[in-house]
Amino acid sequence: MVRLVGGNGGELSPRRQTLKGSYTMVETKDQAVEAQQTFFRVTDNVPEEAWYWAALGSIGISAMLKLSGKDDWAIFVGQWPPTFLLFGLYHRLIRPSSR
Repeated sequence: MVRLVGGNGGELSPRRQTLKGSYTMVETKDQAVEAQQTFFRVTDNVPEEAWYWAALGSIGISAMLKLSGKDDWAIFVGQWPPTFLLFGLYHRLIRPSSR
């Protein structure tokens, strides 16, 4: 069931529409901003090149695992490079001044 929460003077604001047990759009945006700030607090100290070296290293480790017959581990580690590359790209796009 959808309920509208009244604003000033009893007006109903569509921004404040909520479903029972869910967050409002404002609360969700605040959580997203907090998550982004936490990401940058952690990754600001990591050089950009480290993400690319981590991607290359995980490709190499995955190849070695595949050659040693550990196929499940090779697939698991082989899925890491896109994540590392996206971290590096995201950091470069959002914080271009830190280069």
